[in-house]
Amino acid sequence: MSVTEPIDTLARIQEASFARASEATRGAFPTDRRMGGAMLLSFLARKRYAVLATTRPDGRPQAAPVGFALVGTKFVMASLPDAQRVRNLKHEPHASIVIDEAESERHGVVIVDGTTRLLQPLEAGLEMRAPFRDDAGTLPDWIGVLIVLTPERLLSYAAQGFQA
Repeated sequence: MSVTEPIDTLARIQEASFARASEATRGAFPTDRRMGGAMLLSFLARKRYAVLATTRPDGRPQAAPVGFALVGTKFVMASLPDAQRVRNLKHEPHASIVIDEAESERHGVVIVDGTTRLLQPLEAGLEMRAPFRDDAGTLPDWIGVLIVLTPERLLSYAAQGFQA
């Protein structure tokens, strides 16, 4: 994967997402306030936490904070194997994550929807496990599942003065 591939791919996904979006969504995320590819990648690379939204088997939504890492163009999250989010994703693999920095008027946010895969850490590959290794280079025992979200829809907003 080239250095620019994640930037180009995420920018294309965002462009296609806004092309399909409703007029209301495009109005809420004006063109001049959307993060460009480089800003998007810079913002996502320095963020460590997101809110993951899944659907329970009975149809009720569930949102929970999760640690994440951007690996190429995939959003990877570590989880306990018996966590409710994992049970939800086994039933319904579609999910959304929200990554924000919204403590001031200079705020930014990225919203990503996509399909997930649940992988055992050893089958995920070194690149996907690496962000979760501890200082000794080992994966913590509590990590039983890696949730890999492939973005299908991506929206971003960067208020005036926002620095990624």
